[in-house]
This record gives sequence, structure tokens and C-alpha cells, in this order.
Amino acid sequence: MCGIVGYVGYGIAQDFVFDALKRLEYRGYDSVGVAYLDDDGLHRMRALGGVSNLEQQAQKTVNCASTMIGHTRWATHGRVSIANAHPQMDAEHKIAVVHNGIIENFEELRRKLLEQNVVFESTTDTEVIPNLISAGIKNVKNTPNNILWCICDVLKALKGSFALCILVQGCNKIFATARFSPLILAKLSDGYVVASDIMGLGKADEVYTIPNDTLLMIDKNSFVCYDMQLNEVMLKKLSKTSVQYDDDMHPYSSFMEKEINEGTKAINDTVRELLVKRQLEIDDKIVRQVGRVVICACGTALHAGRIFGCLLEELCGITAIIDYASEYRYRNAPIDKQTICIFISQSGETADTLSCVEFARSKGAYCIGVSNVPTSRLVSLVDYVVPTYAGVERAVASTKAYMAQLGALYLLGNKFCEVLGRQTLYDWKDIVHTTDLIKTQQTDDFLSQIVPQLTDLEHLYILGRGIDYVSAMEGALKIKEISYIHCEAMPLGELKHGSLALFGNNTYAIVLMTQNNVADKVVSNIHEIRSRGAKVILLTTLDVKVEVEHCLHLDCSIDVLSPFVVTPVLQQLALRLATARKLDVDKPRNLAKSVTVE
Repeated sequence: MCGIVGYVGYGIAQDFVFDALKRLEYRGYDSVGVAYLDDDGLHRMRALGGVSNLEQQAQKTVNCASTMIGHTRWATHGRVSIANAHPQMDAEHKIAVVHNGIIENFEELRRKLLEQNVVFESTTDTEVIPNLISAGIKNVKNTPNNILWCICDVLKALKGSFALCILVQGCNKIFATARFSPLILAKLSDGYVVASDIMGLGKADEVYTIPNDTLLMIDKNSFVCYDMQLNEVMLKKLSKTSVQYDDDMHPYSSFMEKEINEGTKAINDTVRELLVKRQLEIDDKIVRQVGRVVICACGTALHAGRIFGCLLEELCGITAIIDYASEYRYRNAPIDKQTICIFISQSGETADTLSCVEFARSKGAYCIGVSNVPTSRLVSLVDYVVPTYAGVERAVASTKAYMAQLGALYLLGNKFCEVLGRQTLYDWKDIVHTTDLIKTQQTDDFLSQIVPQLTDLEHLYILGRGIDYVSAMEGALKIKEISYIHCEAMPLGELKHGSLALFGNNTYAIVLMTQNNVADKVVSNIHEIRSRGAKVILLTTLDVKVEVEHCLHLDCSIDVLSPFVVTPVLQQLALRLATARKLDVDKPRNLAKSVTVE
């Protein structure tokens, strides 16, 4: 979940690397560091916090180096400290490594190095790598070929997932490798860049994906890719040759606010692109023979999957099994050739989800991937891709990408209905029309009333039935992520089975009511909550009379489309709460954007 970048070329490396690190900062912002080569040898600089904390130091120190690697950290091994910040170096400070991922057997490797009297400066798993490389090249001539062989030997000893960029003193090249962790290479007008994410590439002339267990050697003019036996490997050039990104949050105060407001556009762009490009043409035979659908994802993407599961069961009569990717991969779950597995990941690099893809493929299942990143590993692994068109998302908490996932999955649900001869309840025009009904001013006024009452709470509850319960789960996650208020989603039907004990005076419950078939039940639940002294904030699309403390009526004429209007309100609520608590809404504590390690 860290961001890594390496540049070698004819330009000024620090200008490119620091710019790239700022774009990659959403992957981690505990600490930051760079290592570079110049005429005086190999140097390293590190700082705690964000990239800006290192920039001033770099401007005074770096003498126009043309080869540099950089890193933004999200701590996994070792607390946040300068010693644990990357790049990590060997004991003699002749090799520097930046690392995204986890070395699972680092303790065993560390013990062996300690037996050789190697002195460690950090408590990271990464530090074993430069020391292992150093041990390998001590007794050989420091040539690129020998360095390659030494790195290959070290890679064979490592267990886990990782992406690495490596500098060796006396060799003006970058060595880069990846195993089950994203890494992309790009040719620039003045050199080459390698990064953990397409956001780190800048405006590239050519972009290449880097296969697992290959090793790149890059200099100013060229690159060569090898397998672990040092046979040359041809890299696949991506059709998307120009990387677009948006660094301007104007006129908003945060990227999250900007991205929430881009949610409607993300839905409309996704719906339009999928239809115009005919990207939902799944083989009818695959759909007709389906026995069950398994949906795996993590976090926000899982909530999109849960809503899709509701659609499949209600509209198509298909059994949907929805589970956390982190749990599903460790169960010996029944999957066969009559199973369609759907994997959802904004980045397409979510480690747990990718492991589930590997498992499903080994069982012969048909795999569909939903991703916002066309260059991602998820896209390369599945049998069929349903892309979303949300554009780049910079805030850690996903908002517009979630909305785009909903748009794509609702269209996919209709596709299943058409193939199976089932009646559809909506079409693409209904989706677009529903999102156009969102009333911003009405929501602003409502939130201005309720946020002051909720800002200082320690506990908050969001409740609903059916598809509303899923929307409640996503809303609660957003509030937890960025406001740090303990917010729990609950199914209203379970109140009397235990959770009603939590409600009393000064307790607040946000209740979602958008489904006509359970409206009477929800009204009864509201009476139960309020009779215990709790205050109810109601979000509803229905014309139902019930006494509550606050109520916001939303426009949505088709019950099943309610997530498109409820979700933006809950996103805005999370944003307002975090802002009122004076928190960094784009970079919540302990979290990073792309979870590329388990």
C-alpha cells in the first residue's frame, strides 16, 4: 500500500520524482524518502509525514541527479519513524531499495544475516533485501550482469508479494521487479520511469506492464526485461499511451468533496461508455448455464457487490453468494464451471481480491472483473472485464468510483435479466434520470441542521432493511473512515434480537426507508427506537407519515434505484462530520488508497 517511483533519464530526477510522489501520496503518507546516484555516489534522504516535508531538504541537497528512486510509506512492519522510512539500505549504504508489499519470511532471513554480523538500522521487513543483495555481490565484480544474477538469487529466496526499485552504487541504472504487486514502466521524452501506479508515470509516450517474477534493468536510453534465468522477456505495450490525471481540486476544499460532486458524472460516463462501446456483451451461454454467482471484494467495492447480489436475487432469481475476499480465499468454497465469479476493485490491485481470482480460475469458474483501472492486474486475470469510467480518484475514501461501480453493476444486472428472459424494472435512462434528481441545496440545508448534533458523538447508527441495509453499511464505512466516529450499520429487522439494547437517551439513529414492500415494518421499527428515547434522522423516498426528529425526502420513483440517491447524502454527511472535527478528509489515519498487501 506504499507508493514507489524510479526515474532515470536526461532530465532533473528530483523534479519528476517529487511530482510523482505527490500524485502517489494517497497510497501512503506516514513517511517519505528518496535515494539518488550522482558523481559522489549513492545518497538517501527521508522525512516523516508527507512529500512536502522532504521537498525543502531536497532542494538544498540534491545536485541535479539524473537517477532517483522514491517512496511514500504506509507502515506494515515497524512503527512510523525515520529509521523505518524507505529507501532502506544495506549496512554499508551501497544499495538502496524502495518496496511496496510484504516479505513474509523476513524474520528467517534476518536471523541468517544477523549470524553473519550484519547490523540492522530498522525493524522493517524491507531491510533484509539490500543486505542480501550486498552479501551476494561482495565477492564478484560490480557489473550490471553480476548485479542482475545477485538480485535474481535474492528474489528466489523471498516469500510474499512485493514491487521493488533498487539502486546500486557505481551502476547508473535502476533495477525493478514485482511479484503479485503492481509495477508499470513508461518511456518519457527524456528517459524512463517505473512506478507502482499509473498515477506515478506522468505524461508517458509508451506504457508497459511488468509481469510477475521478471527483472528490469533500466538506463537513460533503454530497458531490458529478464525472467529469473536471465532470459529476455518482451513486455506488453498498453494501448493507452497517454496518462491523464487531475491535480486541481478547485473550487472545492478537498479532493473528496470534489469527487463526491463528480459522482453523477461518473455514473453517466460509465453508463454511456459501456453502452456505446458494447462492453456488456457477455456470452449468453455463460449466463444461461450459471448455477450461482459468487461476488468477492473488499471495503466499499464489497458494498457495491452486495447491492448487485440483491439485484441478481430479486430480478434474476439467481443465487448470489457475497463475501469478503479476505475471508473467501481461505474457505474451501464450492466453485465449478457453472459458477460465475465477479470481482470488484477500484484499483484492480487489491491483494485479497486478486488471490480469490487465482483460486476461482483454478476451479474452472468464469471470472468477471469490475475495475476503474484498465492497466490493472485484475483486468489481465479475468475472463471478462466490465470497466468503470470514474476517472482518477485521489481521496482515500472512495466515492465517485463507488457510484460508477453501481452504474456498471446495474447495467450488468439488466444484461442478466435480458439473457434469462426476466422482466427488467429499469433501463439505463432510469439510472441517469434518477441521478439527475439529486437536489444539492435541499441536502445542504438538511445537513447543516443535523451535523452540529452529531459532530461530538462517540457512537452513531445507520439502519435499514434489504437494499437499504447495504446502503447503510457503505454510509457507516465512510463515516468511520474519515470522521473516526464509531458508526455501525444494522438491519432493522434484528433490533429485537439484541441491538435495541444500545438505544437510549442521546442516541442517534439514521434510518433509511426507500423500499415500499417493507415500509410498514420500518415505521414500526422507528417507533421502537424513539420509544427508548433515541432520536431518529430519516432519509426516505416514500410518501409515508411518521414522526421523527429530522427527515429528508429524496426523489426516486423506482425503489431498487434508491442507492443512487441515498449514497451521495451519506457521503456528504461523512465529509461534513470530518470537516467539523477538523480532520484531513483526503488522508484518514492508518489508511491508504490501494490495499496491495494482505
